[in-house]
Amino acid sequence: MNNRKRHNLIAIIISLICILLLVCYTFYMKWQKEKNIFVYEEHLNDIVVTVGEQPVTLREFGYYIAKMEKDVQEKALIYNPNDPMEYWNVHFSAGLDSGYMFQYAWNYALADCICDLIFFQKAQDEGYSLSENGYKQANIRAEELYTMLSTEQIEKTGLTIELLTMVEERRLLVQSYTNSFVDENELSGYVDNIMECISGNNSMVMESQVICNEDMENNIRMGTITVNCNRK
Repeated sequence: MNNRKRHNLIAIIISLICILLLVCYTFYMKWQKEKNIFVYEEHLNDIVVTVGEQPVTLREFGYYIAKMEKDVQEKALIYNPNDPMEYWNVHFSAGLDSGYMFQYAWNYALADCICDLIFFQKAQDEGYSLSENGYKQANIRAEELYTMLSTEQIEKTGLTIELLTMVEERRLLVQSYTNSFVDENELSGYVDNIMECISGNNSMVMESQVICNEDMENNIRMGTITVNCNRK
């Protein structure tokens, strides 16, 4: 074998080794990516947020996710009936508050949950309690919501009728408390969001210790949990 043929053979071998290494690297990166995929159902007992001493698991937070996704999805289907994810991926430029719709949806759901817990604790501290009719109303609301969930949605979120009832009871007590706050502070003519008004004018929100699990926000994509499950 002359030198030229030998050099050509060496070049071919080196090329094949490089191709083999590239293929191996590609498969390795794909394996790493699949290994690190966030599987929602495997994190239902993880903490999303803690308000004071009250932790909220992803299972419980599923109530707020389902509620927010339902509201935004209705607008998304009007925006583009054939591809609602287009609306979920819309980017809003608002300076430091810029972000995508799916990010806004997460933030609003989280704020809703946090407000519920803060005002629920405040209501309990001030001696508020649900009436018998309030408990019945909570049961009705929970049953209505549960029947609206598909089997896939229930399995994905881990929501149960008992959990939904607990959250509805909490929200009804918060509603009772905020209504009283409005009456006592003559806010009946306030045209904006009452909860925002109370939060902005009351130290209870600022005094509350809130710890959010940022990993949840980074790994959960709103618009794909209880809706658009096969879309990204």
